[in-house]
Amino acid sequence: MAACIGCACSLDLPPREDIELSMQRADDKLKETMKDWECSWTRGVYFAGEIARWKLTGNASVLSYMKSWADRNDWAPCKAEDHGDPTYGDNQACTSTYLQLFLHDPESHEIAHVKPTLDAFELQLSN
Repeated sequence: MAACIGCACSLDLPPREDIELSMQRADDKLKETMKDWECSWTRGVYFAGEIARWKLTGNASVLSYMKSWADRNDWAPCKAEDHGDPTYGDNQACTSTYLQLFLHDPESHEIAHVKPTLDAFELQLSN
């Protein structure tokens, strides 16, 4: 229970190590159920959480796993024949991951493959 006075709050949280261990256990369990290299919206959403975890913990293995996934998919939108539409949710979710990785290290990756998806993002946001 939080006790808040003004802007200061006191939370009874578990130790950081326990939180990080819980995140790792959840990640391990999820990886058991997902296809390793699939390019899908579920994978993209999963990586949104992994990016947050990586930023919070600095865990290099999290970053390495995401980069391996991106490399395996050629840093490109999903390749299934019905996924050519840049507004397709799978492409948008995965492109978000590519962009986060690119922003971390812009020199090491080519993201021209996702330009149509980025343009679709922009169009959707402007409407």
